[in-house]
Amino acid sequence: MRWNIGNRIAAAFALSAVIYAGVGVSAYRGLARNAENEARVVHSSAFKVSLSVPEQTGS
Repeated sequence: MRWNIGNRIAAAFALSAVIYAGVGVSAYRGLARNAENEARVVHSSAFKVSLSVPEQTGS
């Protein structure tokens, strides 16, 4: 099969679309992981604060 200019352009476009989709999926997964980690940090920080602050009983 000979690669004329039309086939080369189509192949280059398809390859760039696949790469672009891969970058998008990677970015989405990274953002989701970052949000999950942030939620864990907030929870851990709140737990540390609850341990360090003594409860006040009614006076």
